[in-house]
Parts: sequence; C-alpha cells; structure tokens
Amino acid sequence: MSRYPITKKKTRNRRHYVAVSKYEANNACGEVFLVTLKARRKRTISQLITRFLSNVNEDRIEDAKMKIGSIVVKCRDFNKMMAFWQEALHYVPTQPAKNGWVILRDPEGRSPNISLDLAGDKERLATSRNPRLHLDLYAENQEDEVNRLLKIGANLHPQTYNPEDDFIVLEDPDGNLFCVVQI
Repeated sequence: MSRYPITKKKTRNRRHYVAVSKYEANNACGEVFLVTLKARRKRTISQLITRFLSNVNEDRIEDAKMKIGSIVVKCRDFNKMMAFWQEALHYVPTQPAKNGWVILRDPEGRSPNISLDLAGDKERLATSRNPRLHLDLYAENQEDEVNRLLKIGANLHPQTYNPEDDFIVLEDPDGNLFCVVQI
C-alpha cells in the first residue's frame, strides 16, 4: 500500500482536525484502487484502511477488471509438451489442439490456464540458459512430485542449492525451466 500526501483541515473546533488521506491499495482480487479516508486523528486512518481491506468480499474476484487467463509457452515439440503438461498438472484441453495451439485448463477452475503455442522454424525461444519466465509449482510432497515429473519427461536442471532452498529446478521436454516448491 503506497501512501499519498495527507492534507489536514482544521474544523471550527480547533482542538480537532480532519486528516484526509488518499491511499493506493490492492485488494484480495488484485485490483488497484484509490481509497480516500477522513479521520479526526492520524492513528485512526491506518485503522480504517486495515478495516476496509480486511472487509473485502471474496466474491469480488469475478468482478476484477483483469486477471491472468493463460500463461503461454512457445514450444518446438508440441505433442510431447502437450502430453507432459497435461500429465504434470492434470489439466484438460478446453478444445482439441488445432494448428499447433491448445489451451489447457484446470478442471476445478482454480488455477490459470497453460497455453501451448507451436513456434515457427525461425522463431527464437527461451532456453534454460536464458529463460524469459518460469513457473513455480507448489507441492505438499515435493519429493514425490519431482519423481513423478521426472518419470513423465522432465529433466533435473543442473543447479547448486543452498540448505534453506525450498525448491527444485526442473526442465520440461522443451528445456523450459520450472520449479517444484515445497509448501
């Protein structure tokens, strides 16, 4: 939450003042909005903001103006990648794959889609040495999930780990990095 300047106005009773504050805040839906609060004391402004943000209704997620709809991964071996990500995440296609394009969705509708897009012959792709982005997959049993992913086509990425690291870096069949994080 970033704070805008406070403007103070004295009321007729000089013992009290009204502080008008504007705050930019993010609610639970990820929406950014401007909050204007008036309070008689400075300390109550932060209390009002805390109360306002804690009362955000979870049902407003559907009203969010923007959300992640799909994470698009360019790939060379389309069929192998589609089979891998379907098995890895237990996702299903929204429609049959067509012309090197498919959107894989979470059957429970809780997580963003993963879309696979077949790259053209001359199209430059990210590599494990030069990744553009990566996914963090959260797992309750990291060891079992890593073993399962290795069996279906992932590769262990050469990585030096610190003792406090809670992730393991893998590569999908096209060499794109992703992490399996212990939660």
